[in-house]
Formats: sequence, C-alpha cells, structure tokens
Amino acid sequence: MRFLKSLLLILIFGLFLVGCKKTETVTVTFMNGDTEISSAEVVKGADATAPADPSKVGFVFTGWDKAFTDVEADLVVNAVFAVQTFEVQFMVDGAPFGVAQEVNYGEDAVLPNDPIKVGFVFDGWDIDATDVTEDLEVNATFVVATYTVIFRVDGVQEGATQTITHGEAAVAPADPTKVGHTFVGWDAEFDEVTSDLIISAEFAPITYTVRFYEDELTMIGEAQTVAYGQAAIAPIAPEKVGFVFEGWDQDFSNITGDLDVVAEYVVATFTVKFMVDGVQVGADQVIQYGNDAVAPSDPTKNGYNFTGWSLAYTNVTSNLTVVAEFSIITYEIKYYDGAAELTHTPATYTVTTAVTYTEYAKTGFLFRGWYETDSLETETTGITLGSTGNVTVYGKWLDESLTYTVNYTLNDGSWNWTTGVVTTVPSGDYVGKYYIDGVSNLPEIFMQDYYTYLSDNSLLEASTVHANLRKTNWADFSADYADPVAIYNWTSSVTSATPDGYSQFFWTSILDGEATGGFFGTEPYKSKYINLATHLWYMFPLKYATSDINSESGKALAGFILDGYFYGTQSHTAGSVFETFRMTIPTTTLRWNEVASESTETTFPVVTYIQGLDYTLALPSREGYFFKGWYDNSSFTGDVVTTIEEGVAPASMYYAKWEPTLPL
Repeated sequence: MRFLKSLLLILIFGLFLVGCKKTETVTVTFMNGDTEISSAEVVKGADATAPADPSKVGFVFTGWDKAFTDVEADLVVNAVFAVQTFEVQFMVDGAPFGVAQEVNYGEDAVLPNDPIKVGFVFDGWDIDATDVTEDLEVNATFVVATYTVIFRVDGVQEGATQTITHGEAAVAPADPTKVGHTFVGWDAEFDEVTSDLIISAEFAPITYTVRFYEDELTMIGEAQTVAYGQAAIAPIAPEKVGFVFEGWDQDFSNITGDLDVVAEYVVATFTVKFMVDGVQVGADQVIQYGNDAVAPSDPTKNGYNFTGWSLAYTNVTSNLTVVAEFSIITYEIKYYDGAAELTHTPATYTVTTAVTYTEYAKTGFLFRGWYETDSLETETTGITLGSTGNVTVYGKWLDESLTYTVNYTLNDGSWNWTTGVVTTVPSGDYVGKYYIDGVSNLPEIFMQDYYTYLSDNSLLEASTVHANLRKTNWADFSADYADPVAIYNWTSSVTSATPDGYSQFFWTSILDGEATGGFFGTEPYKSKYINLATHLWYMFPLKYATSDINSESGKALAGFILDGYFYGTQSHTAGSVFETFRMTIPTTTLRWNEVASESTETTFPVVTYIQGLDYTLALPSREGYFFKGWYDNSSFTGDVVTTIEEGVAPASMYYAKWEPTLPL
C-alpha cells in the first residue's frame, strides 16, 4: 500500500514538471546597409515577418539577401538594391543626335562630337549632362557664323578688315592701280562668303616693243614684246672685222617703254710678246688691228747665231707670241804635237756639248795629257758645258825608252806574305771551316797596315765609330775578340744594320774589284791589296746576293766576309764557289781570275817607270813590324820618301824602316 502511494506521488510530480517547461526564441534583425531597420524575437522554428520595403536614393529595392522562414538561430537579413538608370538623349533641331544613352544614377553622360550646322557655330548644350538623376533630353544650341575678309594689293592690306555673316557679301574697295600694269580683278569670289578670305588684286603687265640694231639703220632679228619691268633678251652681236663688240648703248634690263637699242664697237687691239728662250723681252705691245708691232733689238745667245723671229709681226690681226730663233754654232777643236797638227776626235763641239779629251797614241811614247799652250804648262782634260770659241790643245808624250829604275832594300821585309795549303779545321771553335790565318800571315800584315792607315788619317777616334770600339792602341786593336774576331768589323750590335765599325773606311766605292777612296782605294795600300780587294768583290754577291756592297750596310757585310775569310767565323756550303774562294789566298802578285776560274800573275812592285812621271814607292810587308817609310840612306836620316815627283831622278837606293808592333 505504502509502495503504491510512493509511485503515485512520483507520477504526479513528473506531470507537474512537464507542465511548467519555458518556450525558446531567436532574434531576427533587418539591415539597410549600416542602418538597422527592425529587430524581432521569433519562436525558434517559426517564420519572421519582414518590415516595409526600405528605400535608397538612386537605387531600387530588389529584396533581401537571405530567407527568414523557419528560423532556427539569430539572423541578420540585409536589404539588396540595384542602381537606378536614366535615359539621356542628345537632340539637334528636334531630332535625336546619336543613340540614347542609359546612364547610372549620379554618373555623367558621354558628350557626342560637336554637331555641325551650315552657317552656324555650335554654342554648346542647353542642359548639363553630368551627375544624372533623371531622364534627360539635351538640345544643341547654335549661333550664326561670321567670317573675316581682307583685301590685299601686292601683299599690302587695302581697307579695313571686314566681318561678314555667313552667306552675305563682302564689299570690295575701289579698283587699285599699279604702275605698268592693268587691274584685271580679284583672285576670289566674295558675294556669298562662307569662310575666312584673303583676296588679292590681280594685274596684267603692260607690254612694250624693243628693237636691237647693228647700226642706226640695220635691225638685228625681230622686234621683241617685253612686259613692263622685265628684261629684253640681247641677240648675238654681229662680228665686224677689225672691231670688238663693246656693248649696247642703252640698258634693257627693266623695260618701262618702247626702246631701240644700238650695238657699240671699238677698234680691236691685240697683244704682241717677244720671247727669247722663254723670257719675255720688253713689255707687252698693244697693237690696233692692221698695225705693226716693233721688234726689239736682235738678241744674242752664247754659242748661237740669231736667225730671226718665228712669226711676222706686221699687219697684226691676232694675239702673237713671237719667239727668237737661233742656230747653234759649231766650234773647231785642233790638236797639235808641237807644230804638227794632228787628226783626232772630237774635232768639233757646241755650247751644249761637254768634251773629255781622249788619249792620242804614239808608238813608243806614253801619252801624258793635253795642254792649253805649246809650253805644256797648264793641263786641260776637256771642254766644260757652256763653253764657246775655237779651241787649240797641245799633247804631251813621254819617251818610253827613257826610264828610271827604283832599287829597294827591304831590311828583312818582303813584297808579299806567306801562303800555304788551306784545309778544314779538324777541331776547335771553327771545326769544319776553311780559313787562312793558320797558313798565312796575311791577316796580321793586313791588320798592321790597316791600323797605320786609320791612325795616320785620325780615324781610330772617328765619330762614326761606336765609342766602345775606338781602340787607339795596337794591343787593343789587334786583340782577338769573339765572332767577328777582328775589331775592324766589330759593331755595337754585331749587325750590318748598324755599321759603326772600322769597315766603313774600307772604300768610298768599289767596282770590278777596284776601290776608290778608303783603305783599299788609297796608295800605297791600293796597289798592295788590289788582288785582295778583287777577291772580296768576287765573294760578296755569293754571300749577300741582294745587298749593295757600296752601301753602309754593304761595307759592314764585306767586313764580315773578310773576318770569316781570315779567321773562319762564317759558314759556307761545301763544294760551293764561295768555298773555293775561301781556300784561295791572293798575294800582291797572284790574283784569282773569276772568268778563267784560275789564278793569274800580276806585277808588284813596279820598279821601272818612264822619265817624267810621278812614282809612288811600293809598300812592303813584315810581320810584327810597322812600316815607317822609305829613306834614301841606310842611316834613315832626312825626310821620309813616299813619291818621286815628275822629272826628279830617283835615289840610287831606298831603304825600308821598320818599328816593332810590340816591345821586344
């Protein structure tokens, strides 16, 4: 029983709790942008009720952005708007101008191009089409067009500037005038003006007749019609013999009326020049037509006869250059042997000829030269260019049967140097080469003589020799150096491009083995070493085919050949012609004959000479000694004798004096 009562109480309490449960709600808020329109609580799961449609300037309400039925949670609902549009139509004279524009609220319509209306000027639109807030009809406005009209005469404005309404007429000024011209009108129409105008006056020039005359009666060509201010065209004036057209008697460059123009002439004059050998004689002569010029005095010319003038100069009818003409004079050359005239050439000469007298051979006599007088005192070798007059010369001959003999005492010297068979060197610096120093004392004797020549001529300190090479004592000069061995061809850079050694003094020039100037071309060395010089002459083109032996570098190259020949410092091709020369030793009496390819004998010294000649004493050799000259006595007193002068008899004996090259 008690259990049932408890159960009943529980059931009654549960029903009480169910009956007392609270209803649940949500909030729905309606917004217009940032502004709240309304807010309401709605039972959860129920529908909200929308407020009245909101408004927005320039926009149209189109609804809410979300549904608000069966709301289950708090909800914000926003109003949605569409921009409002308006129609804008532009109009011209009541008619649409272009397509109507749809313009958003507050925006600007797009202005069309300015409309054009004939006779009017567009003045704008009657309504502002910016910030549109309603439908618009915009009308074009116009004002009547006006134009500026100016009248000009020759670029200068005539009257005031006129302002003319479209389609109306301008008023022209009075017809203008212009000297020499007729007014023919204006260059543009102006009775119905539709634009700005500049209107110019037009004129036609007045024309005149111009005639040209050769003289007062004879007209040249046809009469010309020439406009005012223009120039007439002159015809070619007729030629009149003996006269020169000088011009026209009147100006016709600016015609202002009818005109007759007459040609004017003056007597023709000509220039006459007289010339002698390209040089004018006297001033120009101005001669009237048909008159005569006056010739200057007959000119003279050394070695010529004047024969006349090249042109006639009377009745002058043109410019003339009259040239003196001459014939060359031939002069005689007469040759005499005493009182006897000889037949010899050349027998004549002229002022344009230079004559070199040639020998006249007489059997048994030695020709000595030609002389100006029969006293045979002043020798002459020929006739210089430009000489004149007949010439007589007298020959001099020496009787070859009348001779002097020169006797020498050599005092341990000799007329030659040693020779030997040249072979290749088996060992040492120059192995396999040919050179003559080992079998001949020619290099030593040559160096002694060359040192003497350089010393006697103050060349050991010559400015053309490099300062380091000015060896002024025999010990330094004769010492052996590197390649080249001999100092005579030592150069500062050991090259032919800088020839600053003593080889520059070998010769001034050399041709066919005979030297001129320098050591090899100066007596007594020339006669002693002529065979050696010829040897060098033969060897040079074999070694240096493209070089000139007479150039500064060529002389240095010749020195290199001599150094190699003496001391074996230069290579050569085995079996070559150059090698043959390297194996041959010329002496004072033995010369290599290149044509015959063999050695030939020569004479040295010459000890017999014809009376009347100068005679240079020969140069002997002695190794280790300097030759100090010839004396006419064994005591070596008096002067050194080098030459026996013409007509002087030699001494009975000449004695060689020697001085050791080094102290004994």
